[in-house]
Amino acid sequence: MRTCTDFLATPAALAKGQHPVDIRLACADSRVAPKYVFDQAPGHLFIVRTAGNVIDEEGLASMDYAVEHLGVPAIVVPGHSSCGALTAAVAVEEKREALHGHRTMC
Repeated sequence: MRTCTDFLATPAALAKGQHPVDIRLACADSRVAPKYVFDQAPGHLFIVRTAGNVIDEEGLASMDYAVEHLGVPAIVVPGHSSCGALTAAVAVEEKREALHGHRTMC
């Protein structure tokens, strides 16, 4: 059941600290906003976003911080359909082309 979350109700409480219930390694796709998709208010999720949910050293360091310093007990990696990053990576692999710029295959 979806609730109506008031995203402006607790700015003073949020300024005092954060206590997220889990870490979300989410896609950076602009159409997908984890706190809205999962109906969570600010402060409930520690979100690390990358194209295609592919983790790098910086993302892993952020997740380490959340576990070590915030005591976050779980990591969730949600997926979504029509991911442009994965579609592009598959197309490059199928054509046997090199990736451009800073993109790499894992």
